Amino acid sequence: MEENRIKKISLESPDFPKRLKKIKHSPKELYYRGKLEVLNSEHILAVVGSRKITNYGKQVLRSLISEIAKRNVTIVSGLAFGVDILAHKLTLENGGKAVAVLAGGLDSIYPSEHTLYAEKIIETGGLLISENCPGTKYLKQYFPARNRIISGLSDAVLLVEAKNKSGALITAKFAFSQNRKVLAVPGSIFSEQSQGINNLFNKGAIPVQIAEDVLSVVFGWKRRMKKKRQGNVNLKILANLSAEEKIILESIPFDNPMTVNLIIRHTKLPPARVIAILTQLEINNLIESERSSGYIRI
Repeated sequence: MEENRIKKISLESPDFPKRLKKIKHSPKELYYRGKLEVLNSEHILAVVGSRKITNYGKQVLRSLISEIAKRNVTIVSGLAFGVDILAHKLTLENGGKAVAVLAGGLDSIYPSEHTLYAEKIIETGGLLISENCPGTKYLKQYFPARNRIISGLSDAVLLVEAKNKSGALITAKFAFSQNRKVLAVPGSIFSEQSQGINNLFNKGAIPVQIAEDVLSVVFGWKRRMKKKRQGNVNLKILANLSAEEKIILESIPFDNPMTVNLIIRHTKLPPARVIAILTQLEINNLIESERSSGYIRI
């Protein structure tokens, strides 16, 4: 451990990663290289997917990660071929912090082709981490267990391309059980690499297409940025709202999106009238549509 600059931390330590401490079957100890405090970042996103990434997947990652990494979001992945390593590369290229969760001992890197990137992760203030002690070989059975750590360290998991039988889907399964948000980029119905992804939407995964989708759904970034730009809400607009408009506006929370059906049920107003008022409130920048999730106050 000393020769390879590997440190150890136990579950009982106050410095053990707080997110990971709360999951079921949390590891009893962790071995790490780099800065453990990066796991105290305010926002952490796991990015996983197919080892056989397509050109479509590469385009998606470049579009998403290049924006997300610049917003002080720590990116966690598994250093594997395909989506994992590209997520790490793009994070480093865009000045972000990267965390790689490995399935074997940290005295060796698997795959060995990614050793250089593992070192760059450490050099740029990131982290290599494993629950297995130095000398542990990278055996097949350790990888599914590793995936629960990837999701457990994160606030949400983003999936980009995955077959029906994929390690990325195991990570998604852990994320659901750990009450993490699961985001997925829709793919072609004709692509084998998208079958597993598209099936996730039936299980509650949130579809995303652009970086702002991810930042908005997971971290409320869009809302906070808009509040800064907007400043105080125009008091004149608020003063001139009708009684029905006030009822609808006051029924919509600031924190969680509310669907149209819930707004109708809560206000007991005619559906056509509710929809018309929602449109007007959005035009006046008093509420915001969160795609399929509903409306939220801003």
